[in-house]
Amino acid sequence: MPPSTEHQLAALLHEARKAHHRAFAATHGDDPAWPRWYAEYLAPHFQRVTGNPVDVERLAADLVAVDQDHRRKAAAEPWAEYYAAWFLRRRPWRVAQPSRVRSLFTALLAGTATGALLLGVGGRLVMRAFALATGRPSGFSVGGTFSVILSGAIAGCVGGVLLFAATRFVPAQLRFHGLIFGLLCYALATPGFRPPQLLVFALFAPIFLAYGVATVTLYERFIRSERGIEAG
Repeated sequence: MPPSTEHQLAALLHEARKAHHRAFAATHGDDPAWPRWYAEYLAPHFQRVTGNPVDVERLAADLVAVDQDHRRKAAAEPWAEYYAAWFLRRRPWRVAQPSRVRSLFTALLAGTATGALLLGVGGRLVMRAFALATGRPSGFSVGGTFSVILSGAIAGCVGGVLLFAATRFVPAQLRFHGLIFGLLCYALATPGFRPPQLLVFALFAPIFLAYGVATVTLYERFIRSERGIEAG
C-alpha cells in the first residue's frame, strides 16, 4: 500500500531538514533565512506529491506560521508529522487555479483581441506595404478593411484555442512562450499567404511574432491575477 500524502510530506520535511543541515554545516544549521531555503527546497516536491502548484513565498510564510504554532502548543507530536498534517488541513500555500472555462474564455478573448489588432490591422498594413513595394495598385475600402480585421480576429481566436490546449496538455517546461507561440502560429498560417512570395512571408513574420507575445502576455497576466484572487 503506497504511503499516504501526509506521510510523504513528513518524509519530505525530514529530508529537507537533513539537506539544510548539510548546506549550513559550517554554522551548525543556523540560518536566519531558513523559511525561504526550506520553501524553495520543498516547493517542487510538494507540487509533485499533491498535484497542485505551490507558491514559494506563501510556503515560506506558512512554514514560519506552523513552526510558531507547533512551539506555542508544545505539541508532543513530532514536528514533521505535525507540519504535514497542518499543511494538508489548511493548504494556504497552494496556488489556486482558475476554472477551465474561465481559462478558455480568457485565451479566446486574448487571441481574438490581439488577432483583430495585430493580424487584422497589421495584415491590412502588410498588404499596403506589399503593394507599394511591388508597384501594384492598392485599392482601399471600408468593407475590405473590415473583412481583413474580421479574418485576423478569427485567426487570433483559433490561436487562443491552441494556446489554451498547450497550457492544459503540454508539460510545463515545454509550454509556449510568446515568441515560440508566435512562430508556431506563423508556420501554421504560411500556407495561406497570398501571393506566396518571399516579401509577403517577410512582412507577415513580425506581426505574427507580436501576436504571439501579446496573446501569451495577456493570458499569463490574467492567470496570475486569478491565482492571486482565488488563493488570497
